[in-house]
Amino acid sequence: WPAWPLALWAIWTNRRNLNEVAVTVPLSAALVSLVVLFLNPDRREIDALTLLVPLAIPAGGVALSLRRGAANALAWFSIMTFSLVIVLAWALWLATATGFPATMASTASRLEPGFVLSISWLAIGCALAYTVCWAALVLRVGVTPERSLQFWCAGITATAGTALLLAHGWINYGKSYATVAQSLRQHLPRRTECVNSLGLGEAQRAALHYHGGFVTRPVEDPSRARCSVLLVQSYAGQTESVDPAKWRRLWEARRPRDRERYRLYQQRSGSAAR
Repeated sequence: WPAWPLALWAIWTNRRNLNEVAVTVPLSAALVSLVVLFLNPDRREIDALTLLVPLAIPAGGVALSLRRGAANALAWFSIMTFSLVIVLAWALWLATATGFPATMASTASRLEPGFVLSISWLAIGCALAYTVCWAALVLRVGVTPERSLQFWCAGITATAGTALLLAHGWINYGKSYATVAQSLRQHLPRRTECVNSLGLGEAQRAALHYHGGFVTRPVEDPSRARCSVLLVQSYAGQTESVDPAKWRRLWEARRPRDRERYRLYQQRSGSAAR
């Protein structure tokens, strides 16, 4: 949004010229990306980014030729949406820092229990700069065909910048893998040459490598593990296919308020993993 509705409008506008290269190439690329996305059994939300460029090309071309009513609607939708998000980000930060209003402060504390806000004046100053620039843009830009795109691009930048700067510590407290990776590192047996992983996603493997300094080798079944240490990711209530007669549990942890559970196993002496 708003690339896909504008891309659909571009198809309708150029319905009689679909054989032109400027229309055919990006739409064909979008169609191929969509098919590949649906056929991929391990698809993730981030894989949908491949659709953005081929959709943005026709969308950007048709955005400047929108009718006045549609252009104004998109511009006002951008102003209302991004302004509301920025105001909410500041309100939640103030509630976490001061405890007022109590309802917001209680909500933030309930979502991430144990979090203690550390105030960074540099982050606050940058977030304030984003907010002021957004307000100046909204108040000073005149009625032009480009303003709907200007509001949307600037709004995404200002919203992401403000929200992430104010809530970075709060988000990092519940979503970072640093604590899990460092704890796991401390529980790795000495002289561990390699670590196999079961059920661990690419993002988790990268995060553990970054924060813990070790690389995991994925396997589909514990019986195929080539390493003497096995790291298993599962969810609460999910049964793991790890034979306790062959693997001894060394460690278990999870992030705050997260359903993901991490368990570290070591191969028992006398049971060779194949």
